[in-house]
Amino acid sequence: MMYMDNFQTYALFLETIPDAAIIIDSSSIIQLSNKNAARMFGYPTSDLLQQPLDILLPLPRRQSHHQQVSNFFEHPAQRKMGQDLVLTGQRSSGEIFAIDIMISKIRLDEKDYAVAIIRDDSKRQNAEEQIRLELEKQRHHAQTDSLTGLPNRRAFSTALDNHLTQLEYHNIAFSLAYLDLDNFKEVNDTEGHQIGDLLLQKFGHFLNQLCRSRDLIARIGGDEFAIILAESNEKQTLIALQRICDQVVKLFTREKWPVTVSVGWVYCSERGQIGASSDLMMAADKAMYQAKQQGKNNIARGYY
Repeated sequence: MMYMDNFQTYALFLETIPDAAIIIDSSSIIQLSNKNAARMFGYPTSDLLQQPLDILLPLPRRQSHHQQVSNFFEHPAQRKMGQDLVLTGQRSSGEIFAIDIMISKIRLDEKDYAVAIIRDDSKRQNAEEQIRLELEKQRHHAQTDSLTGLPNRRAFSTALDNHLTQLEYHNIAFSLAYLDLDNFKEVNDTEGHQIGDLLLQKFGHFLNQLCRSRDLIARIGGDEFAIILAESNEKQTLIALQRICDQVVKLFTREKWPVTVSVGWVYCSERGQIGASSDLMMAADKAMYQAKQQGKNNIARGYY
């Protein structure tokens, strides 16, 4: 606890510090304010005196703050700045903004008060939020295929590892499918890369429409795509993949593109029999090439 002779002496001292400062009594009534506090909250200094502290607080904080003030006077303990608590104040305009506060007990004219040193923390928090959003944007770009907007190989590998963990600890089975567009190179070479890119975009969008929201579709590279069919048994997987093949033929026929899809897939139901996620991907990839060798526009099952 700090001791000062009187309010006048302390008021002069508070005007020398660079931060906003307010003194309240045990009833949360403002007894003293420096000019920086008045400027920060948008009030004339005289208008703050003898006002309840509530006028500087957002409505949701007011009731709980009364109890906090009461607890502070009963069990005073200094609160330092920079403790990563999310605190907010409210300006006279109604604007709510982030603040950081240091609170101490002080004795003036033989009475106990609380002095709050306040800093406007909105700029720092806004800067941190901008950094967070930028990092999130970069993370999203790093895991997204720029052409189709689908997850890329990196994101797919992460998701596959997560599904293997779910299989190991919760026995949640799934299927993994590799899809390769038959005759894509022919279209790309004869009609140009722009048409080839359009074809890939339409195929990616089409897969999103055909698959369930809990399935994950990714572009692995070139004209190769992959799907994790979550919580799908063998029969359900085969039905879903056959529907994709049939609908793709209809889609590309309308576009007059001589393209079909070959699919290789594996069913994952026992974690103990699976090595790394790369082993699953190799097994599905090998099955996909087997489907091509069987005449394309085909589905082949692989085993790990």
